[in-house]
Amino acid sequence: VSVEYEQLDSGMLKPLRVHTVVVSTQHDDLVDLEALRKDIKEHVIDQVIPASLVDDDTIFHINPSSRFVIGGPAG
Repeated sequence: VSVEYEQLDSGMLKPLRVHTVVVSTQHDDLVDLEALRKDIKEHVIDQVIPASLVDDDTIFHINPSSRFVIGGPAG
């Protein structure tokens, strides 16, 4: 997750918006990739990242390399 911040006069950083979210997750070969992407967005990303930090310019890369059915040292 890449976040854009504003530095306050106090020196503290205030999150302004989420720029990019990248999620790569292994899945069963029978899982539809578009359904997986929709489910990850709805049930993971939308539950974790405050909506106030997401805007029309936020970029989402969910399994950007497409299918991910073989993981670990073999993948």
